[in-house]
Amino acid sequence: MFKHEAKFMLLSFLAIVGFGFLGALMGSRLLGHSSMGTGAIIVLLFPSLFVVGGIVCLILAKVSLFRRGIWISFGPALMKDKARLYKIAYSLMGIGLLLFLWIALK
Repeated sequence: MFKHEAKFMLLSFLAIVGFGFLGALMGSRLLGHSSMGTGAIIVLLFPSLFVVGGIVCLILAKVSLFRRGIWISFGPALMKDKARLYKIAYSLMGIGLLLFLWIALK
């Protein structure tokens, strides 16, 4: 395994664990609400789709940077042709996070 592949796998693993931890916290909070009942899993699925869609868009936008060996970058300046996809990715993840927070505080 190449050095950059190991970094990518580590970052992917940390992202999955982090979002899984967030989902577990939110799920336990939602399942504690008696008014939510068994529909809590479905309610969690909707914001999760936004977050996962955003992660997929972000990975697709950053593939060209990963191939060049650039693992950490801020902003779409280095992505000439994928800048729009990069912005869409963070928009989707932001919407998903806001939905998670709205559901948790509801």
